[in-house]
Amino acid sequence: MRYELRLTAYDALDQVMITAQVRGTLDLPGSPTEQVLVRSVQAQGRGTVSATEWTREALEVLLRAL
Repeated sequence: MRYELRLTAYDALDQVMITAQVRGTLDLPGSPTEQVLVRSVQAQGRGTVSATEWTREALEVLLRAL
């Protein structure tokens, strides 16, 4: 099976919304993809200015939710 991961995170006022979506495809040519995992979580925003730190914080929140 082959997996594709889509991560989405955005700041909305003082909350950060984070979603992970995983789609899977069988190893057969022409196989359709199917959603195998969706996990969404939100966290209090910290006002982080650095894009790298903001990304790290979002990924850490998501990791704890998995």
